[in-house]
Amino acid sequence: FKAKAYESSFLKDEASVELMGFHDDKAAPDYCSKERWMEYIMSRAEDPSSRIAVAIINKRHLPTIKEIRAACSEKGFMPPKPVVVTRAGDDWSADEATEWDIDASSVTKDWVEAAQIALAEVKRIMQ
Repeated sequence: FKAKAYESSFLKDEASVELMGFHDDKAAPDYCSKERWMEYIMSRAEDPSSRIAVAIINKRHLPTIKEIRAACSEKGFMPPKPVVVTRAGDDWSADEATEWDIDASSVTKDWVEAAQIALAEVKRIMQ
């Protein structure tokens, strides 16, 4: 995946969305550690009007979502809804969805669909 693939997302043009992306490839010049993006999420979690509503992640980031949920729960904050994008060959089973407490409808192989799921969640929250 490209380092800044999120920049081509239609979400960047949505007035109701502040799109932020983090590159997790340690070899990349714009690398950002897991701790940095967790800090970004947690720093905004206290304010319902600026909290991170959705985190679009790769499957390998699922353990970090558990950490974010635990940190939010500890402070009484609402965690972001995870939307998981898998590679074309990955299979997502109902058991995995249950194990990670992820709604199976929030798992996709398509980045555009992931953005659509994210936008629907933002609109739901804003109602």
